[in-house]
Amino acid sequence: MSEVSTYIARQNDEIVCLLLYRRNGRQIRVLNEGIELPHADIEQFSRTMFIRHSGVDCIVFNAIRASLRPMPYPVQQYYWTDDIVAELPDTVDGYLARLSKNMRQSTKYYVNRVRRLHPSFRFQVFSGDGINERMVREIYQFNRRRMESKQVVPNVPDEEVSRILALSRRRGFVMVATINDQVCGGLVFWRVGDDVYLRSIAHDPQYDDINLGTVCCHLGMMECINIGARRFHFLWGRMPYKYRFLGEDRAFDRIVLYRNRVSLVRQAVTAFLTMKAGLSNELDIWLAGAENREDAKSRAALRLLRAWRLCKKLKTKLIRR
Repeated sequence: MSEVSTYIARQNDEIVCLLLYRRNGRQIRVLNEGIELPHADIEQFSRTMFIRHSGVDCIVFNAIRASLRPMPYPVQQYYWTDDIVAELPDTVDGYLARLSKNMRQSTKYYVNRVRRLHPSFRFQVFSGDGINERMVREIYQFNRRRMESKQVVPNVPDEEVSRILALSRRRGFVMVATINDQVCGGLVFWRVGDDVYLRSIAHDPQYDDINLGTVCCHLGMMECINIGARRFHFLWGRMPYKYRFLGEDRAFDRIVLYRNRVSLVRQAVTAFLTMKAGLSNELDIWLAGAENREDAKSRAALRLLRAWRLCKKLKTKLIRR
């Protein structure tokens, strides 16, 4: 935090914009993410930074929602990530009524099946000091095992789990599923006002056959309604189950503003990498939607994508041999 600076804008003594940022050489990186910023706030912040820091060439906003009008600076804006958000009704009955008929019947069947096959099944909510380290680490151990089974390197090291544990006790809660008093799955949340953010969900792979992951997510959403949450943030990753649980896309962009054209030239590498990553992200989204389109271009793109994935899989097998 010693390297982090704070920008505060006030109107009639009331804070209307608060951003954290870090300067790295000729760049400023805004640390706030997953937020919506009005055009006026972005322009005012950029003007202030360029005046205050004469050696800065560009300002980077990562993962924000913004509708930009023409700026006095060269600007890049590309899709960067998304947050899948489910609007929650006031009651559990209202939530169940909004699910599709098939989803409503499926979740009811899965929950009843788990309880019939495992009468000791329990689903509990813990917060504050009630969250113990063992339950959180077991949830992340399940997550690690699942990723390793898919030959993906786990991306949550032990020190990160410790930080998640500390933040959960201060600003969140943990929901834990147990069978025979042993943790078999769970969800880790953070809460800000009426919004809950799903940090992690995982379950013991030995219970895949009873759809324990779906059961935990379904029961977790109902508990969030019971504690008064109004929005359930699945965060990034366009996974089908999120949409079945009422999630809707909210896209976030990466925005880079340059002091002038000379600065743009000086930061040519940053500009190129931003464009490359942005176009790649937008292509991924287009390809994901191509499966639901019937035009010739989409079908051709899907054939090429499947051929590329097959070549990649064969290459991986050859390397292992």
